[in-house]
Amino acid sequence: METKNFCVALAQSGSGVVVESADMVLLDNNLSSLLKGIESGRLTYINIKKSLLLALSAHVPEMFPFFINIVAELPMPLMSKAFLCLNIGIDIFPVICIGFEKEEDDVMLREPKRRKDDRLFSFRMMFVSYMQYGIWQTMVAYLNNFLIIAEDGFTPDMVFGIKKAWDSKAINDLPDHYNQEWTYYHRKNLEDLGQTAFFNTVVVMQLFNAVMCKTLKNSIFQQGMGNWYLNCSLVFSLLIVVVGVYTPYFNRFFRMVPMPLKLWLVPVPFALWLFAIEEVRKWYMRRLGPGAWLEQISVT
Repeated sequence: METKNFCVALAQSGSGVVVESADMVLLDNNLSSLLKGIESGRLTYINIKKSLLLALSAHVPEMFPFFINIVAELPMPLMSKAFLCLNIGIDIFPVICIGFEKEEDDVMLREPKRRKDDRLFSFRMMFVSYMQYGIWQTMVAYLNNFLIIAEDGFTPDMVFGIKKAWDSKAINDLPDHYNQEWTYYHRKNLEDLGQTAFFNTVVVMQLFNAVMCKTLKNSIFQQGMGNWYLNCSLVFSLLIVVVGVYTPYFNRFFRMVPMPLKLWLVPVPFALWLFAIEEVRKWYMRRLGPGAWLEQISVT
């Protein structure tokens, strides 16, 4: 036993010394339980990766506006209350419930994880969550925000560096692209509408992102939508947004305003585009087989 890397003991037939010194004890004396234990361990490890991938991808569109606000001096697209609502009230439920996802088809066919090389939080995890999912969500959210402001006269080339004048209560004649003069009150109303568009876009993109994170290699059409914990969390998150936007007391608290359906639909094509790219990537990764170059640069 001292020369072995891993020792398994049978609880009902093994001696007390063996049971005490073993790394794993089978209580039912059934060696097939080893496979079930390995499968459960792999499923838990993979689901933690999925939860981490989903949680990290939400950080970019939530934190990036505060950085851009300082550097580019734009009107703030996401206030602190809305930021906390995203983190505590919306993101947390899908992140937890994705842990109940069932195993993928190849979970027992995958190679054992290398303890030194395959970390739970790795460069690949950071790249996919931040540079692939997160940046895409941020770009689409800013696009919707810019569309709102530009539609009312402030084109994107005008909003850079405008923060000081935008937030000044003393300036009530700020001209836009059409030489319309905006008071402080009307500018803040426009800012609230832009914030609502940014907020809703992040939520819609995150709902699609949660569906994409259900699998690391399988197609979502193979996996199905059988995780009802996750399904209910997505519906619940969407209900929180609807209440926050359209209920008079809550929308004043979060500085949001009711917005038309067309603005809700702006992020949908971009989310579907990312979803399609992910499906093609997973299909090609399955086609190449285990250990291929695509699997080595992906989160699996």
